[in-house]
Amino acid sequence: MKRFILLTLLTVSVQIHAQKGLFVASEAALTNEGKIVIRNGDFENKSKATLGGSLLMQGLDGNDHKVSFTSKNTLDDLELYGTSQVLLDGQLTINREILLNDSASLDIQDTGITLVPGAEIVGESATTPITGNDGSFIRITEDHDAAGTEDFGLVGVVVKNSAVSMGSTQVIRHYGTFDIDGSSTVRRYYEVIPTVNENLNAEVDFYIADADLNGLQHADLAAFRSTDGGTTFTNEGGVPNTFYHKVDNLASFSI
Repeated sequence: MKRFILLTLLTVSVQIHAQKGLFVASEAALTNEGKIVIRNGDFENKSKATLGGSLLMQGLDGNDHKVSFTSKNTLDDLELYGTSQVLLDGQLTINREILLNDSASLDIQDTGITLVPGAEIVGESATTPITGNDGSFIRITEDHDAAGTEDFGLVGVVVKNSAVSMGSTQVIRHYGTFDIDGSSTVRRYYEVIPTVNENLNAEVDFYIADADLNGLQHADLAAFRSTDGGTTFTNEGGVPNTFYHKVDNLASFSI
């Protein structure tokens, strides 16, 4: 398997408002098809029950707040508002979207987010980034058709002008760095696993947040690839832009 590293209708709406937060004990079974709203507090679900519905974190006080899941959980939507950074701890699947509003941001703590096909990240920007600890990730699997442009849920990889349809393709945004010739890379890299992975001749944009630059500058970046699991790398160059790095005529994806 080759990989590539770069650089319902709701019948009820229940709202719970908490000043400090909401804690769901391990004995409890919480299933919610509506909304849970936390204002200036934390959310911790120690139950093995899937939450469902939408979780709205309204951190207007500028302090860090936490969303924690003991077991794998699923939300339709995770919405962040205000001026706080929300720390996410625990495996989470998103059915519809992660929505970042105002100047809220999300930091993934040693875990991962899975977007189902059709789900997406909305509102991510230089002031509302999603960052992560080393080893954390965001992933999605969607079908790629050469006839169109595919943004893979806005996780940060956009493929266009491809000569060949890749079919079912998994894209993973990883957090962490590599050391290449004594220099550290940016803190975000991408892994792309297509079904069809040859003669693509695709134009690919890889988005890198300012928060992940690791002291580097967008204008100085180059794309590197590896075919031996990240032991050695080849400079593939590319064209740096303000928010993304473009690689033209990409024939195939690999590590």
